[in-house]
Amino acid sequence: MPLLQIFKARSVVVLLFSLSVSCSWMAKIKGTQEGTNGIAGTVQRKELLQQVSITGQLVAKRRLDVKPRFPGYIVRLYVKVGDRLKVGDPIVTFSPSLGGNELNYPVRAPFAGTVTQVLRAEGEYLVDTGEQNLVARLEDLSELSILATVPELDIAKIKVGQTAMARVSALVGERFEAVIQEISMSARDKDRWSSSSTEFQIKGAVRSKDARLLPGMSALMDIVTNRRDQVLALPHEYIFMEDGKYYATLLGGEKREIKVGLQTDEAAEIIDGLVEGDRVRTVDFLNIKGLDD
Repeated sequence: MPLLQIFKARSVVVLLFSLSVSCSWMAKIKGTQEGTNGIAGTVQRKELLQQVSITGQLVAKRRLDVKPRFPGYIVRLYVKVGDRLKVGDPIVTFSPSLGGNELNYPVRAPFAGTVTQVLRAEGEYLVDTGEQNLVARLEDLSELSILATVPELDIAKIKVGQTAMARVSALVGERFEAVIQEISMSARDKDRWSSSSTEFQIKGAVRSKDARLLPGMSALMDIVTNRRDQVLALPHEYIFMEDGKYYATLLGGEKREIKVGLQTDEAAEIIDGLVEGDRVRTVDFLNIKGLDD
């Protein structure tokens, strides 16, 4: 075949391929504009949950930190980590001296619980009663709670009895049911010169029983503060505001004023202006005025 004919044949192939790619690309854009790739949205019925997320720490129902009441020696240590004690069981005996004639009585368990820490040994001399001289810790693990602080902007949304889902850093991917048990009636004290926000302490009782949950673990608690079941809803990316009113744009280009109700981080309840099944455009926040052209 002559060289010129070969060149022409290859040019035709390249041109046809380019046209094919161009058509596919245009079809993809058209499909995107029509909603096949998630640009268009649909008004649907769903459950809406409004929640507040806060961080805290797991704490036991009761805790006893055993420390010396005076400078002296640990003459007898009765427990080890993991021991379960009854009310009145001995924990440790302190004495101001070794080999003296003092009548020393042991520190006893005021409640039934588990020894979760033993940090000292018999014969050690402790010079004061500070936190650094913690000898042992007894905790009632029959119930665990999440102790957390809530900013004042969110405290009014939280009520005793509200449900929550807790996630623990040590147990990735798992969730535990909790319920708000206690809300402080005054804010936590803070440094008057501090720039930190005002916070209130709350406690959420963990309903899920799991031996892997231990006091001191950090936790994130998602508190459900409001709920709507099977209401018309639309994600925020399809809603915009003009002059204090809410709008959505139908696929055909019509700008429709709407009334919204409960709003979550992801979507808003549609009270009026749209019906179930309506298809709407994603908002072009850079050119909102041109959406209805």
